[in-house]
Amino acid sequence: DARVTLADISRDALAVAKKNITFHKLSSRVSCVQADAMAEPPAFLGKFDLIVSNPPYITGGEMLELPKSVKDFEPHLALYGGEDGLEFYRSIVKNYKNALKPGGYLCFEFGIGQGDDICAILRENGFTIEERTKDFGDIERAVLARYGRKED
Repeated sequence: DARVTLADISRDALAVAKKNITFHKLSSRVSCVQADAMAEPPAFLGKFDLIVSNPPYITGGEMLELPKSVKDFEPHLALYGGEDGLEFYRSIVKNYKNALKPGGYLCFEFGIGQGDDICAILRENGFTIEERTKDFGDIERAVLARYGRKED
């Protein structure tokens, strides 16, 4: 019964998403909007129970060392997360926490070794870390945080 809003800055990515929504007959429950993770969300979006994001997280140094199979086929916009790779996380936490309902959740995927820094960003902005998750290669790659402090 979930209602889902997909957001991206890329019109091309949204076009692919819309085709998939139609193909899977999800038009009554899934919508797409163009939004910028580096800016405040449009007011018409309303409030969410959960926001899930896999933002760009590759550092400036890592961008210089990307294999051709990545740098020649993936858009720069989808990869580069600022010099330290954390620019989008800071912005999303700052700008989108007010788009969460009270007690709402924010879930991030992140790059190898970024977990502690991202959890610090979340905590500094009033989130409680609920879960940190590893991928199938046993590498920590995701965090789930709740907006608000844990009640005793």
